[in-house]
Amino acid sequence: MESIISTVLIGIIIFLTLAYLYMKKAHSFFQRLDISGPQPAPFFGIFPEYKKKGITELDLELINKYGNVVGIYHGHKPVVLVADPEMIQDICITKFNKFKNRKVNLDLGPLLRKTVALSDNGQWTFLREHISEVFKPNYLEQITGKLLQSTEHLIHNIEEKLTAENDFDFQELCLAFSVDSLCNSLFGYNVNSYKDREDKTVDMIKKGWMAGTAGIARPAVACAVCPAMTKIFSAFSYNAIPTDVRKYLTNLVTKKMKKRHTEGGRTDLLSFIMTSSRRRSIIVDSQNNTTKSAENMASDYRLSETEIVANCLFFFLAGYDTTASTIVFTLYCLAKHPECQDKVLSEISNNLSSENLSYDDIENLQYLDMVLNETLRIFPTYLRYGRAVGEDTVIKGIKFPKGTEIQFPIYAIHRNKDNFPNPEKFDPNRFSKENVSKRHPMSFIPFGAGPRDCFGQSYAKLAVKFSVVSLIQKYKFSLSSKQNDPPTLAKTFYLRPENGLWLTVDRRTADL
Repeated sequence: MESIISTVLIGIIIFLTLAYLYMKKAHSFFQRLDISGPQPAPFFGIFPEYKKKGITELDLELINKYGNVVGIYHGHKPVVLVADPEMIQDICITKFNKFKNRKVNLDLGPLLRKTVALSDNGQWTFLREHISEVFKPNYLEQITGKLLQSTEHLIHNIEEKLTAENDFDFQELCLAFSVDSLCNSLFGYNVNSYKDREDKTVDMIKKGWMAGTAGIARPAVACAVCPAMTKIFSAFSYNAIPTDVRKYLTNLVTKKMKKRHTEGGRTDLLSFIMTSSRRRSIIVDSQNNTTKSAENMASDYRLSETEIVANCLFFFLAGYDTTASTIVFTLYCLAKHPECQDKVLSEISNNLSSENLSYDDIENLQYLDMVLNETLRIFPTYLRYGRAVGEDTVIKGIKFPKGTEIQFPIYAIHRNKDNFPNPEKFDPNRFSKENVSKRHPMSFIPFGAGPRDCFGQSYAKLAVKFSVVSLIQKYKFSLSSKQNDPPTLAKTFYLRPENGLWLTVDRRTADL
């Protein structure tokens, strides 16, 4: 018995010793490249600091201490934080072909693998050509009526709450608007999820979002800490999206597609995706990453049902919480700065002739656009964007070996005093045409940059603007005594208020 125990103990000691030596070698990566950064925790790297401080505080600390290029470790995996605007332009635009893909360390399942965000090389080119088409102005202006329907639900829900109180948390209201507008814009499904809490489609979308965010982050951490976990997840065919959600949403989209094939004439994003797919005349060879014209064969190379389902689902995953948080943070900024709120109201009253907002009406509100951009500067929804190094590359004297992961710390870039003097101050005038022209374009990248930026950003900004205009027309917002100022931020990889966001709401006494 003693010999068995001794053998086990010796085996454990040998395993831990080998693991330590492997990790020590892995953690010497940046020393060899002469890139500075914090001392990583054994096995876990920077992860304990994420839990302690959150990405926002940590990124500010790292960039201020080590400069615009910082080496950190996710477990044993090296990650380079790049906050230098010129380097970002090289990576995302000038030398894009060397940094075309995102670094994905874990197979998240066949559905997410077919999304624009997580696909690679030729498949990404193919998907991007089809999906990005539907977010152009000629399509977006056709869904403004659906956004108006969803803002009407939001206003109705606020009115019901105002019968009892005028201080309340706007996070839940805006989350409901976000899912309502996504359902209506994507499927033509007009729902008021704040009132109808039992709606099956909304429930599945929320479940998919919650499971998807946790199902991506936690396994990724496990694989970074213990590389063997990657093979284990693969062996068990890991899927970040629960089976019941996949089946329900696949069935839903398939039914909607069949209905559109037979009926036609729908003005929603799903119909536009199908139309774009039929019209596209591109074949993409995902093996050699080439494209060629094929006008007479276009019908054979449409998006598959699986690809459409996958990207519809990802549209919800990417837009649900982020759209809501942007609306909430915009209202917070306007509540805190009443002079800016008055200016937005004045612009609305001077430029809109009726309550029936149109796409052109919204696009012509230049000061509102400045307010939204300044909100996204201070409160960017996604805190980091990443790229994978496709081949050994040197930028500004720094070598990036093939396979290295690069991430852009958006929050820290936006709050860098070299990019934005007095960065804590809310000042929409930073985004006047004159001031924008004086800045490096890569100093403000809330939606990423280059060909691989966020394909849905035009929709997201349109939805936020529609909601804000509709609300400012009817209500005056001020900070609630229940609200922390500044708001406490959740320690997640996307930005949201930790405990909701409370505002005081008063009806405006005069019509515009």
